[in-house]
Amino acid sequence: MRTKRFSLVVASLALVGGMTAACGGGSGADAPTNASQDDFCEAYMKITEVTDADGAKDVAKDLADIGTPEGISDEARKGFEVYVDALEDADDGDTETPWDDDEQENVTAFLTWASTTCVQMPSGTETE
Repeated sequence: MRTKRFSLVVASLALVGGMTAACGGGSGADAPTNASQDDFCEAYMKITEVTDADGAKDVAKDLADIGTPEGISDEARKGFEVYVDALEDADDGDTETPWDDDEQENVTAFLTWASTTCVQMPSGTETE
């Protein structure tokens, strides 16, 4: 039951951006800003396979190592940073989604951008 509940929280995070996040700093803020779209999307889409905090932390590490492609808006980039930090701080018992309005707007901008960017990319297309 615990794994199922955590999976639902992670799914919620992937769709609407929830989970505890630290503001500023952290590995999300240090992530590169010149990732290839293919590498970014491959790392981002791994969130759909996450079932526990360790999986969330693995996705956070991958995203922080890869970073975002050039051309992402400032608002979406800030959301990326909050998102990565939230995944990094994930615990198996997390069930709350405490975001302030600014963080929510940024995370929503990031998730919208990432979902649109990665869904529109044809499989096997190289985009650097």
